[in-house]
This record gives sequence, C-alpha cells and structure tokens, in this order.
Amino acid sequence: MKINNYVNNIKLVKLKRTKLVLGFLSVFLLLGLFISPSAAKTDWKISPSNPTVGDTLKIKGTASPGEDLIAQVSFEKELPVTEGRYHYLLEKIKIPRGEDNLLTLKGEGVENLNVSVTKLFFTKKLSSDAPRGIATVSRRNVPPLTYKVLIDGDALSTPSKDSSVKLTVTASQTLKTSSKGKFNFNYHTSSMPAGKYTIYIGDSKKTIELKPGKNKWHF
Repeated sequence: MKINNYVNNIKLVKLKRTKLVLGFLSVFLLLGLFISPSAAKTDWKISPSNPTVGDTLKIKGTASPGEDLIAQVSFEKELPVTEGRYHYLLEKIKIPRGEDNLLTLKGEGVENLNVSVTKLFFTKKLSSDAPRGIATVSRRNVPPLTYKVLIDGDALSTPSKDSSVKLTVTASQTLKTSSKGKFNFNYHTSSMPAGKYTIYIGDSKKTIELKPGKNKWHF
C-alpha cells in the first residue's frame, strides 16, 4: 500500500508540473501575439509643413517590413446650385504611378452625378443616379496621365435659394514598404486645387492645407 501511495504521489507531482509548464507556455504565446512585429504602427511625416500649390509633397515613413499600405487623399467642396444644376471643373488632375489606384467622386444632395474625363482628344463619361440623394462614381487602375475632369448633374429639389451640393474627391493607391519597413512617396501639387486635404496612410491620419500658389487656383 505504501508503495502504491508513493507512486501515486509521484504521478500527481508530475501532472502538476506539466500543467504549470503548459500554463507558462500559454502566457508566452499570448505575449508573442501582442508584441508581434506584424502589428507595427504606421509612422510618417510630410514635407514641406506649409505647402503651396506647385510644391512637391514628400512623404516618408515606416511600418511593418514588406507591408502593403493603403494611401488615401481626399478633399471636400461645397458646390453652388444654379437653376437646379451644379458643376465643377478640374483642369489638370495628374494621376501618379502606383499599384491598384482608385479614384472616387461622391456627390451628396444630388439627383445624379456625371463625370467626364478627358485625356488628349478622348473623353470618357461616367454617370450614377442617386435614389437617396447620394451618388458615387469610381474608377480603378487609372493610367498615370494628366486629365481634365468635368463634374456636373442635377441637384435635389429644395425650396432654399442658397442650396448647395457636397462633393468629395478621393484618390487612393497601394504603397509597399521595404524589407526594413520604410516607404516614401512624392507628388507634385501643380495640378491640385488649394484647400484642406485629409491623408490616410495605413492606420495614421493627417490633415494639411495646401495654400494657393502663383496661379491663385483654389476651391
């Protein structure tokens, strides 16, 4: 009987040690998940800090090595409505080279949204109805050229004489970080209207104000 009790005590001690080791391993695995390098935060800076139309915006930053980051730039514009219609012309919009780019135009307070994109002597027309007052037109993988973009359409009927339409223009593309987690991106602003821009890169957001240059082109 004493031998059996001794053997049972040994087995019980071994079982407790095994559970203790498994417990420590579980804790270490959880810690490894929380401090995984794949969860690195995106950090970036933009220069110059007070840009004007015509400057080259330079963005440099770091994230996880080999990561695909979505870089997105957007601006908003309140368009006046005249006799039930609205319009807005962007003379020279330059699409930079990049992977999987996307250009999106959204109109709020509209019956429809028409977008005419012209390059050289070719014009592409896109349209969207707005059953709930919001219309969106998107184009993916736009060739890296310079375009003239005319935006117009019918506004929602309203009794107010000072009605307006809200237009949001958003451009995005994919940036890939290096083996050291670094990335950079340059964009010449000569084709951009002056105003406030919201820039998202990965999980980070910044707002800049592009001031009018010599051409005094602003929106």
